[in-house]
Amino acid sequence: MDGYGELESILRNIKVNNSVHADCLNKFQECLPDNDKLSDKEFLKRWIYYYQVYDNCSSRDRKQISKNCNDEASMRKAIYDFDNHLLDDLKEFLNKL
Repeated sequence: MDGYGELESILRNIKVNNSVHADCLNKFQECLPDNDKLSDKEFLKRWIYYYQVYDNCSSRDRKQISKNCNDEASMRKAIYDFDNHLLDDLKEFLNKL
């Protein structure tokens, strides 16, 4: 994955649904002055948050965001392709443990 093995990078690359809200963060980042731009890691964390909450949680579920739209709840939804080849090395490593 071009040297990016962070969890956020992997999740972004295995997303299966539209990411309209999360992708708007690109424009947000562009309009910031250089000294206020988000680090790559912070940007990806926010991207994942917007993808999980605003692109994949209903407005009803967002009323209890900490319960219905958190990381754990998001992993139970079909919003990531866990059969993606990008996870093969990780699966192999975990199987060895």
